[in-house]
Amino acid sequence: MVVYVIVGLVVLAGLVFAYRTFGGASGGTVDAGALLRTVLGAARDAASELSELAAAPPLAGAGGPSAPNPAKLLRRRLTGLAQQLETVDVMSLDEHDAGPHALLAVAVDELVWAAGMCADDAFSAGEGMRTAVAALESHATSCLHDAARILG
Repeated sequence: MVVYVIVGLVVLAGLVFAYRTFGGASGGTVDAGALLRTVLGAARDAASELSELAAAPPLAGAGGPSAPNPAKLLRRRLTGLAQQLETVDVMSLDEHDAGPHALLAVAVDELVWAAGMCADDAFSAGEGMRTAVAALESHATSCLHDAARILG
């Protein structure tokens, strides 16, 4: 019986260590204004990269099967930006930062979807997918412009 208690405590300690290692319950406060400006800059860069990818999509299989797909890499970066936005405690934001946070969250989400569509093999041949990517990119760019205007 004592062995089970000891094993249980060791497993519990391992879980707590893993939770803390991967950033769970971090005690640091996030400077929302700085984070929003950082995400805004990175999202603008990603939007321009997405427009280049959508204008001239890479051919399927170009560079061999092991070559990285630039649209998939872009989607991963955008997903990271979305995760950064999730670290902000929305309830503690003032009116000045709440609007840009919502606009950035929508813009990054739409850019993630658009990058995912560009990464699909059927993107080159599908006119409907191109139209959807253009609409998502247009609305995301509009949200980024409005967020930049509010943030100053």
